[in-house]
Amino acid sequence: MTPQAQRYLTLIGFFVASGYFVWLGDEARIFGVLPARPVGYLFAAIAIAGLLGLNIWVGGPLDKRKDADLADKTKSRSYRVIYHIGDTLDLRTKALQGHASLTRDELTITGPFPVELPIRELRAAELFRLHGLGRCIRISHERGTIYVSVVRFVLFGGYFASINFLRTGELMRRLREAIGGGGRTFQ
Repeated sequence: MTPQAQRYLTLIGFFVASGYFVWLGDEARIFGVLPARPVGYLFAAIAIAGLLGLNIWVGGPLDKRKDADLADKTKSRSYRVIYHIGDTLDLRTKALQGHASLTRDELTITGPFPVELPIRELRAAELFRLHGLGRCIRISHERGTIYVSVVRFVLFGGYFASINFLRTGELMRRLREAIGGGGRTFQ
């Protein structure tokens, strides 16, 4: 059974249980303590939230992210990133916004200045914290250097960004695996 089918069956179960508890009324008690009608309304609220796609139970039966476990591993995952093409990076650097995807064959960054780097041209990938503020990946390749960070949002045209700490680490791990363990990490 697919996770999507399991999620729909769980939603149906929540709606059936909520209808039954509401039908029992206030006099009936669940476990001898809770009145059945409010519990029925609670089950209905959980089912409606699940139907609308709200994740109120991480890892639970209504979590849509569990569908990704069965996704084809050869497909690339896209990351929302800021990047800078050049040898130096400081706090005054205006970053470019784009999307990065990594496949077995190449690293692709789409944005104002698109970058397509075959994996065989990558020399090293280093993870560091720029001025202690957030994770950044320095990617050295045959034609130069690119700095990349996965972000949650960007403000002021690239001068301020909220860096996604965990996803930047995930991208670094995938880059290191693609390069063949040649990447270094500086925390």
